[in-house]
Amino acid sequence: MSSQQQLDRILELAKSVCTDSTDYVVAPETALPDGIWEEEIGRHPQTVRLMDFLNKYPNLIWVIGLASNRFYEDSTQRSATARKFTDSPGYYDSYNTALFLDKNGNTQIHHKSKLVPGVEKMPFPAIFKHLDAFAIDLGGMSGSLGVQEVPTVFKDENGLGIAPVVCYESIYGDYLAKYIRQNASLIFIITNDGWWSDSPGYRQHLQYARLRAIECRRSIARSANTGISCFINQRGDILQATSWWQKDAIAATINANSEITLHTRTGDVLGIVAIIGTIGMILFMFVSKRK
Repeated sequence: MSSQQQLDRILELAKSVCTDSTDYVVAPETALPDGIWEEEIGRHPQTVRLMDFLNKYPNLIWVIGLASNRFYEDSTQRSATARKFTDSPGYYDSYNTALFLDKNGNTQIHHKSKLVPGVEKMPFPAIFKHLDAFAIDLGGMSGSLGVQEVPTVFKDENGLGIAPVVCYESIYGDYLAKYIRQNASLIFIITNDGWWSDSPGYRQHLQYARLRAIECRRSIARSANTGISCFINQRGDILQATSWWQKDAIAATINANSEITLHTRTGDVLGIVAIIGTIGMILFMFVSKRK
């Protein structure tokens, strides 16, 4: 469908569950796929439509995925992933982005930084930029995308911290811990799982989110285009799971938490110990065999 039809459907589904007490609408990764310039987000026709929707409800905020671009005024400041305009001088970066938008037009953005290898990033972009042409196109954004060094935690006017996690980022426990250490009290996962079709992939992707909820002791709202949307509580229980390939909208009250878990403080220590132990055992077996 066109991007206009996609937005129409999102607004229709959001309307079916929103009330005057709804605080957030979470919509999938690349829900706005047209490549919006970040300098123009507040006045782009699609975000204007989102704001018109917000004005119908007293407390509502959007967290939604979009494809965004950033223009480099000074080309000497461009990143290793920057792309050159084909018909004019200058460079720009493309991002897979999560957008926070409230009714006052305040915006916050997070650029997806754990990218899918071979689809959203190619190795060593500063050296192998020409390999972008060989990136696999799975129906979303492709080529080497831009990233940011530190994840962004969205903050509402009351100071509540939201971790906007985009798709593949949800499989990295250490990475999600960075959000929590920046005082994120809730986790919103936005993803497009459609390219997996009806395979174990989108179901496995959901299971990773359960691990993140347990490690961080944070409730999760997961919005998955054509995958499984749901809520996950702080002990990893899946609530209100939607069916695959069915348009749907769900609503719930979820619990914020500001406590910091051991995993969040220390990172994946068990994984590191397991790797070191495995290497040690292999070396011990090798030396014993040689003796």
